[in-house]
Amino acid sequence: MKKGELVIQIEDVQRKAAVYDGRNDGESYKIRINSIRLYGGDSLLHELVHHSRMVDESRDSLLLRTRSKSDTEIVLNRKDRSLEEAATTFEALARQNNYLEPVALGYYGRVFVPKGRNPFKVIQADREPVAGSSEPGSIGLRGTQAKDAVDARFNDSAISNLVLVEYGSRSAKDRLKELERMRE
Repeated sequence: MKKGELVIQIEDVQRKAAVYDGRNDGESYKIRINSIRLYGGDSLLHELVHHSRMVDESRDSLLLRTRSKSDTEIVLNRKDRSLEEAATTFEALARQNNYLEPVALGYYGRVFVPKGRNPFKVIQADREPVAGSSEPGSIGLRGTQAKDAVDARFNDSAISNLVLVEYGSRSAKDRLKELERMRE
């Protein structure tokens, strides 16, 4: 990822845990994060995955690379927002080191969970096959191993069913299938 420096700025980000700004100043990529969200590292890791999806040229699959219309900031077709956030969330889950049981649902709070099923257990169920363990303290995957696991397991994950209705009615999984058909 040699496309420029990355600045992590600690500030009050209104109504969000963190934001990936891309390189909207023309010089450095920037992540803005609330100081309270630095504990545990989940929010920062999520934004770092957005950054990797933007600048890592070794990512060549539709799932692993952002579909941004810009190479400096994430500018997405509305139809791609659910896919971007679901894929980023899933990869961050796969990469998380010293895994902690979830205390916030994040985008999982917007995934349908059958009545009576604990949504925090859904997160753990997604982590198990992609990282190998959902035990507290377990180690996440790195590099190519993480990307390959995400590519192989995404369609079977609960987060692949994410629908951000304000951006359209398609799930992340359905959008990915549509893009794959268009590529053929």
